[in-house]
Amino acid sequence: MVAPTADVRQILPLAIRYWPRPLGLLLAEIAAVLIATGVVRTLGASGYWVFYGYLAALALVLAGWLWSGRVRRTKPGKVGFVVSFASTSEHERARLREDFIETLQALVKGGATGASFDFIVVPDHVAEKVIDREDAERLRVMTRAHFLLYGRIRLRTIGGREQHVIDLNGAVTHRPIAEGIREKLASEFSDLLGSKLLFPVDGDLLGFEFTSEMTECVAKYIIGVAAAYSGAIDYAEHLHQEVAAKLPGKPQMFPVYAKLKQRIPLRLSEIHEARAGAWLRRWVETKDPSLVPIIGEHLVKVVPPFSERYTVRLLRAFHAFLDGRRVDEALRPGRDVDDST
Repeated sequence: MVAPTADVRQILPLAIRYWPRPLGLLLAEIAAVLIATGVVRTLGASGYWVFYGYLAALALVLAGWLWSGRVRRTKPGKVGFVVSFASTSEHERARLREDFIETLQALVKGGATGASFDFIVVPDHVAEKVIDREDAERLRVMTRAHFLLYGRIRLRTIGGREQHVIDLNGAVTHRPIAEGIREKLASEFSDLLGSKLLFPVDGDLLGFEFTSEMTECVAKYIIGVAAAYSGAIDYAEHLHQEVAAKLPGKPQMFPVYAKLKQRIPLRLSEIHEARAGAWLRRWVETKDPSLVPIIGEHLVKVVPPFSERYTVRLLRAFHAFLDGRRVDEALRPGRDVDDST
């Protein structure tokens, strides 16, 4: 072949390096033209065949570029977990993928609820455009995701020491939920994980692993809250229990784990309150006496201070009356159900 192979060998590495960007497409198209020229010369083609050959080469490269840069949507029946992170250098992007994103994916997919997640990593050229919450929400809607983790990673010298600085943000929904609840979830995410994480470059493997583990716990907790608000009570309970099972082995001096340890029992109490209320409504419809103990079983699992909520006290009053006509207790339902059974 008499193709200009030297030029192709110089262009192809650059095309691969910049492939997601328009520059990568341009370089790949130039390489395709050079290769097509070599083929034409070798075959001795002429006329319309030359035109069609060049056109086919350019079209194939363009199709490949568009296909590789697409952002896929969440698979039907799955919980979309989308990760979108940008970095300032190729080296940082590689470390981010290997030490943070891949570790996070393994944690999310490896848990008891892992099969329910569709983990999607956004291409670098798309992640670079996700700057603020509006960009993130557009991406979340486009991917049909239930949870979007987005941010940036940079290298900074802080206190005379080179450190990774990771900006973490999240957008979440499950089924359609009110905007006010969505804002509350975003606020809780920020409160738990914070907006920035720092760890030294010389300990980056452990730092990325620790960040991945912490992010997994927070993400599943937030998704669980969103699922509960949207009515997926069983799924929410599974997520909260999965996170709760991980907490005993986590260092409690880190605020995020201490907060999760405090909040998860309250979230589970919300779930048991909702279930007790649902079973009470079922009793109203059927008057089935076998439902009364089930109501009590859920009320027993509601812990303080959540147990002092008006709705919980009211449910306990109904249960006390239905369970043996304990009128005195029904009129003062402040004590735990199991204290009187």
